[in-house]
Amino acid sequence: MPRILLLDDDPELRAVVTQALIPRGHQLVTCDDGAALRAAAAEEPAALLLLGGRYADAEGRALLTELRTNDAALPALVVPQGRGEDELGALIGLGQDGVGVLRRPFTPGALLLRVDAALHGPTRGRSPEGAGPSVPRERFAEGLPERLAELERLAKDARSGDRAAIEAALHQSRQLGAAAGAWGNADLTVMLQRVELILSVALDERLSPQDLRWSELAVLLTRARADAGSSLVDGELLEETPLKVLIVAAEGEALEVAAQFGRRRSLQMIRATSHEEAVRRAAAEEPDGALIEVELSGRRGGFAAAEALRALPGQAELPVAFFSADGGLANRLAATRAGALLFLPKPVTAMDLGYAARGLEDRARPEPLRALLLCVDPEKRAALQGLFMADGVHVRLLTEPLELLEGIARARPEVLLLDLTTPFLSALDLCRVVRADPAWQTLPIVLFDGPDDDDAEVEALAAGASDYLGRDRSPAALIARAKGQADRARHSGRLISRDPLTGLYPRHVFREYAQRLLSEARRRAETIALTLIRLDHFARFNAEHGYAMGDHVLAGVGRLMNGRFRRHDLRGYWGGDSFVIAFMNERPTAARLAVSRFLQDLSQRRLRTAQGREVSLTASAAVASFPSAGTSVDELVQAAEPLLDQALAAGGDQILILP
Repeated sequence: MPRILLLDDDPELRAVVTQALIPRGHQLVTCDDGAALRAAAAEEPAALLLLGGRYADAEGRALLTELRTNDAALPALVVPQGRGEDELGALIGLGQDGVGVLRRPFTPGALLLRVDAALHGPTRGRSPEGAGPSVPRERFAEGLPERLAELERLAKDARSGDRAAIEAALHQSRQLGAAAGAWGNADLTVMLQRVELILSVALDERLSPQDLRWSELAVLLTRARADAGSSLVDGELLEETPLKVLIVAAEGEALEVAAQFGRRRSLQMIRATSHEEAVRRAAAEEPDGALIEVELSGRRGGFAAAEALRALPGQAELPVAFFSADGGLANRLAATRAGALLFLPKPVTAMDLGYAARGLEDRARPEPLRALLLCVDPEKRAALQGLFMADGVHVRLLTEPLELLEGIARARPEVLLLDLTTPFLSALDLCRVVRADPAWQTLPIVLFDGPDDDDAEVEALAAGASDYLGRDRSPAALIARAKGQADRARHSGRLISRDPLTGLYPRHVFREYAQRLLSEARRRAETIALTLIRLDHFARFNAEHGYAMGDHVLAGVGRLMNGRFRRHDLRGYWGGDSFVIAFMNERPTAARLAVSRFLQDLSQRRLRTAQGREVSLTASAAVASFPSAGTSVDELVQAAEPLLDQALAAGGDQILILP
């Protein structure tokens, strides 16, 4: 029975660790401080050390070094309390073999995988039935309103600018955020991450009591307390809620195409053949978006149907797309005035539906836009950051113009904002530098706070800017321009470059983007772990269950990949039964661990065939690293392919790393 020492005084972390490890047969010893840890280690050798919260720093490093004088191979897993760059830098500074980092929030299943990897290497052991959260989750939900009220009180005290009060509120928000993530409360986790960000900024910069960020923080906490406990879900291996699309058409061909497409993509297609039926079904099932035939119940009855749908409670912002055999300007203008997201020609194809579904999902379930702001003036920078955050845009700040390219590579923003009053270096020259880099030629760039004249605007656009604002324009105009540029780039990129079936980058797009990443990694002397994933015995699966079921699997793998990896991990569909991921600046062992979780999730999925049988599927993966295994995307893929053949010959369901 492996003996694990946990050094932390956070009750939430203790609850998660206890609930995950005890049913698995681990012996867990919890320690409040360094003295208790030394005593426990002297009593009996440990197999693993878990360092949580405030011990993820120099003190924890010293304790680990001390324990390793007796057991040089003692592995450790660090669970930091926050997600700030300073703390992450301290973790990287550990610089010792056998030290892993598990960032919050995490599920008990993720903890089990990391513990198994630390004890036995990166295996893919199955989590037992009893390892998921149960009673502790209920206790967390019961005490949540009271703890959120306490956080509100601490936040009010922090508004005075007292550093101790800000630190107390930040500590409480980090603990609550970690617990919410562990117990599967996704909405609360996102809110508390925003709260933590605002408080972290308050520690670094002096904010006035009237600063908009304090107002946003108060709104976030009020919403969180109102929603307390309402979105708790099972955090283990979540199945995402399928997108619900209402399709309204007078004739059957479009409805049948939609039904087939929905089965392939695991979408919930709600069908209606009349205005009245559409309203009735929408009221009962609350769709995420609607695709409506213009000629419904008359020449332009679809527009009236859209108006009726948006008049339903809670559906005022329902994303709508139209389709029609008449693609004339009159119909398109009417669709635009009705708030159409898309206008599609008839007959509607599966590819059209793929574009429409992604567009509707983007609007129904939007992700925060990511912006990078270069601004040297601290007062202007703080004001703009607060305004952008209040508008739901995630902003990263850059104060040193010479670090612009490195900052873009690190943040990978969707829009770049350059202050034209930047001293020493011209923002126009910086814009030209960015445009000269092949990796960022399509990145939207907004120049602001320049002269209010036509010549300045023409010069900015000639330098490669996507948009220009003079100094007399309001911050609200800057936010609107930035969001508009980023939004258009995001939607056009997704519609044009995504595979309609899987929602991932197709091979040619992945190859182009990944090659840019390789060039960037070469310049910065970094590594890339390219991982090729292949479904085991997929040809046999298609032969037994049909190609429609095979398409259903491919679509599901694509959705799972989009939900299980980080935003900046480049994911693609290589074709046939193969998928590919590029992990920036990651070692092969880290890539193996990330992919092992994904493969475990995939193997635990149960699919139901048309005959009612439950089937499952496994996959294997091979990791090849740049530059040791190859210097181009094709070379890395070619290096990985023989490993996949070896994995399949050995029975599949495994991960191999190129030596």
